Amino acid sequence: MIDKYALETALFKVRLYREDLNFSAGHISIYGDEMEGQHGHNYQLSIEFEGTAGQEGLVIDFRTVKQILRRIIDQLNHHTLVPTLHPRLNIERREQATRISFGEQHLEFPTDHLVFLELPNLTSEMLAWYVFQSLTRQLPPEELARLHSIRVEVVESPGQSASYEGKIDARRA
Repeated sequence: MIDKYALETALFKVRLYREDLNFSAGHISIYGDEMEGQHGHNYQLSIEFEGTAGQEGLVIDFRTVKQILRRIIDQLNHHTLVPTLHPRLNIERREQATRISFGEQHLEFPTDHLVFLELPNLTSEMLAWYVFQSLTRQLPPEELARLHSIRVEVVESPGQSASYEGKIDARRA
């Protein structure tokens, strides 16, 4: 006989990692007193959800998550990602071109090729946090209500990744 209470309170982990959850993007990163030259990666996302299974026996509806992740990926894919919160990065946005300066280093890009992210730096760690924030803002309350945490991993190249795990506040759901 199944203990219904034990099943209703059991914690499960499910993971979403698919070939189509990837994006290619250039970025600018600051390391100490140096701005790393603009370069790119073929990023791969992996998302792990921890929570209780609802009446349907699901922790999360993957269909909903994939729709949200595709919107996030579409925003980032094939653009250069620029962190707007770095205190020493000067960004001069104009309609046609944007100039980015760090000390004596200057880069200029067509403005429509850039995505400006409110992050202090553009690292895999910060991208994982950004995806977590974007995902949790867009998940329906009924999905969030079953979750205890979400872990987002961003793989920037084989063998090199960063992750962020955030707790879900049930009061927000």
